[in-house]
Amino acid sequence: MNKNILISIITVIIIAAAVIAALKLIDAPPTPEELKEEAAEEAQSWIENNSPTYKFDGMNLELTEITEVDNGKFIAVFEFDSRQAGYGDRTGQMLAQVITPHEIVISIETARETGEWKITSAVTDGVYDEKAAERLDE
Repeated sequence: MNKNILISIITVIIIAAAVIAALKLIDAPPTPEELKEEAAEEAQSWIENNSPTYKFDGMNLELTEITEVDNGKFIAVFEFDSRQAGYGDRTGQMLAQVITPHEIVISIETARETGEWKITSAVTDGVYDEKAAERLDE
């Protein structure tokens, strides 16, 4: 009987240790590589859903580089093409029908406590502020 009790106790301890280890893995913070991938995905989603230039006529969005510049702060560089020249929402404007390559630089950071992402800057070709929807040189 004592042998069976001992085996039962050992079995319960092993199962408890496995459950605790699994829970730690679930709650583990993301690795630096996972955080970088998440930042890239969030930046891409922001461009597709909020960038006036890309939303108007953008296509072929591609991440070319992402760099962590500080703890939880990243710079992501994307390239894309527009079907017409210009920036922003060009509805009602006379447009040149020419494929125009663009580069958009996104600054993105996360609040590690909440895991929420924030786009702090989005600039296309160094001249158009996508967040403010205005040229920087005017």
